Amino acid sequence: MVGNPAEAAGSDPQDGLRTLVYSHGRSLAKEAPNMTIYAASKGPKYEQILSWIGSGKRVLDVGCGAGAFTARIADANDVVGVESTEENWRLASEHAAVIRGEFPDVEVQGPFDVVLFGDVLEHMYNPERALNRARELGDEVIVCVPNFDCFIAKGQRAVGIRQTETGILDKTHVYYFNRRIAEAMLREHGLEILEFASPKPRRAPRWYQWLVNLRPEFFGIQLMYCCRVIR
Repeated sequence: MVGNPAEAAGSDPQDGLRTLVYSHGRSLAKEAPNMTIYAASKGPKYEQILSWIGSGKRVLDVGCGAGAFTARIADANDVVGVESTEENWRLASEHAAVIRGEFPDVEVQGPFDVVLFGDVLEHMYNPERALNRARELGDEVIVCVPNFDCFIAKGQRAVGIRQTETGILDKTHVYYFNRRIAEAMLREHGLEILEFASPKPRRAPRWYQWLVNLRPEFFGIQLMYCCRVIR
């Protein structure tokens, strides 16, 4: 059932981290200790988010993991992270100011120009509460969630796969999104969608982006939104 009820990297160390795509860099230390912090946060998805954020902004990075992407945001912005686990909080704190706790219950002092949920809402039983808190804290909200209706997830479910270690059917995912559900949730919680994007996976061939653009609901692995808070 879609709603409230789950990229593996290659062997080339310059090509990525095994659990990075949906973990915001949270396995950096364990998976590839020799990788730089920047190598752990590159790819079309990350470049799209950076283009939406721009520079000179105050950014709240919710669920920042080990801080791989947070460090990149901090190059041109004032960023505050939120992370619940002690190990990742310690790692991320080397690159930015990071608050330890569970969002939206953790105390955070706004305002922010941008609140970022990068592959986070699918880990929440009640993502609506997080969006409501984001509206109170920020002027814009960026959301990135995996697409449960993409052909990969459909194929996995068709052969009886219910959960995987990483990816769309990640066993830590508790809320599954497709485009209809994601956009309805954003609008219902006072967010105006300014831009939509669904970048191809980093190691997918270039022509795959053409398929995604043609039918993102089926070929898109990720659903990404840049939203403005409606006051």
